[in-house]
Amino acid sequence: METAFDRDWAEVTDELRSLGLAYPAAAVTKARENGCEPSDVLTKIEHYRPHAEPQGPWGPGLLYSAVCKCRPGQKAAVGFPPIASEDRGDLDDDWRVIRERLESNRIEKADSLVRVAITRDLSPCNVHEKILHYETRRGTYMPHHLYAVISNAVPGERGHAGWPDEEQIKAALGREKAMAEKRREYQQMEAEGKRARLDAEGHRDECEALSDEEIRQLLTEQERAALPYMKRGGQLWLMLVSRALMRRAAQEAA
Repeated sequence: METAFDRDWAEVTDELRSLGLAYPAAAVTKARENGCEPSDVLTKIEHYRPHAEPQGPWGPGLLYSAVCKCRPGQKAAVGFPPIASEDRGDLDDDWRVIRERLESNRIEKADSLVRVAITRDLSPCNVHEKILHYETRRGTYMPHHLYAVISNAVPGERGHAGWPDEEQIKAALGREKAMAEKRREYQQMEAEGKRARLDAEGHRDECEALSDEEIRQLLTEQERAALPYMKRGGQLWLMLVSRALMRRAAQEAA
């Protein structure tokens, strides 16, 4: 038998459907599982309605997410982005301090992040603890980590909660550092190889004027062993003989 409570939820479902939600019943089921009353979801709907498409920037997907994350007694703005008309001038002193701390930590769009924190019902103290945790581990975490942690924080959450595993971050940084070192080594080898080829080309006429016997006399035993596998006049041959010529010139100069 249908109760008044069920009818209230049916009305909420119809209201969500009228606002374009493809799966309003699923959103209502999630809200009910979270312990919400119909009035909790209706406050979300009323907050959403003035900013809904096509007149406003918010689409049904945003409303669906806000309803699924709704909690009993939660403020209407939680789960929605800041209203575009809000400006930097209406923050109280505590939030202005937070914004300045975020900017000093190289957080882009710090003002927007403060607005997100406010809509998530965070207190300046909540965000301050996150910033302190970040500042003591700045060598491990990057600004984008701080931005993501604040954006996903919940009211009352401690400063150390919500962060990626430090050991995993350090391991990833180590891998990135090793890869960067390998890239530098490769670039250095490539540059040295290019210089060697250019130097060899500069000695081409001199190298090609040498007889096979003269070349053998220039080479070390190891170089002579490799010589049969090289085509006379080819790039490898030229670099080998050129290097031998420069080695002899250096010995004579000494």
